[in-house]
Amino acid sequence: MNKEKNIITEKFEHINVIDPFEQNNRILFELYTKGLYKDAEKLALSNIESFPSHQFSWKVLGALFTKTGKKSEALNANRKCIQLAPKDPEGYINTGVNLLDLEKLEEAELCFNFAISIDNSYADAHYNLGLVQKNLGRLKESIISYNKAISLKRENFKSYGNLAN
Repeated sequence: MNKEKNIITEKFEHINVIDPFEQNNRILFELYTKGLYKDAEKLALSNIESFPSHQFSWKVLGALFTKTGKKSEALNANRKCIQLAPKDPEGYINTGVNLLDLEKLEEAELCFNFAISIDNSYADAHYNLGLVQKNLGRLKESIISYNKAISLKRENFKSYGNLAN
């Protein structure tokens, strides 16, 4: 029996089997990064219809809606990401960016703080928290947030610019 198993393993080990859903995710990401937003949106919605609890498709859909100016749809998709993966800081960052764009500053601040509490190493969370704090008139706090963003990602030129202002 052991010999049979080795023969089968050797015969098929060169075949790279990819899960069809994983393949869809790769295609979805590729469409998004190439700017083919309509095609990416169709595929994301198809994925969600088949697998409504798969967070990646919701995350891409939220990003697509953000890029195409569909603010409330983006917010809904990103909130679904948080619901499906409550320990993923990116979901909170994306939702916070949507809330910031909708000028819901207190809610955005909560999202960025929650992302930071999950993983303190996200420069974007600190940068965006700095934006919220600046817009709320809490300049000393925003300086601290921008400095933290810079310490995590030296090439974050937006943080330098906002800090200078």
